[in-house]
Amino acid sequence: GSGSGVGRNINVPWAVRGKGIRNPPPGDADFAHAFSEIVIPAAKEFAPDIVFISAGFDSAFGDSMGGCQLTPTGYHHMVAALAALGTGRVVLALEGGYAITVACECMQACVLALLGEDMAPEEAEEDLMGLGPGAPLSGPPAP
Repeated sequence: GSGSGVGRNINVPWAVRGKGIRNPPPGDADFAHAFSEIVIPAAKEFAPDIVFISAGFDSAFGDSMGGCQLTPTGYHHMVAALAALGTGRVVLALEGGYAITVACECMQACVLALLGEDMAPEEAEEDLMGLGPGAPLSGPPAP
């Protein structure tokens, strides 16, 4: 960044390929933890006038490119957290995802979050893929 944005770029790397690979790959709980501990506090401190979300879904469960297991429910929670920053101005730009059906499901979840709507309970329960119904979407990442 420049001006007041200097030092404000945040990268949360996940070891999903090569040395030190995570097993299991990062999923909803891991992303929620990174959001609650790193991304949202930094965003609140910066207090943006507008939030731009580059909505790429290669980290979604079912997309082989990203090596992660983020579900539509996880994307919904992240977009809802960004939309709640208080600016009221959010741009959600679709930019990636290599599994079309998965990208469509994730984008739908993101749009619902922008509209302030919850996902249907049966969709949210199905999306937890491996976490189990009612699993918390916050807390420390899995070992």
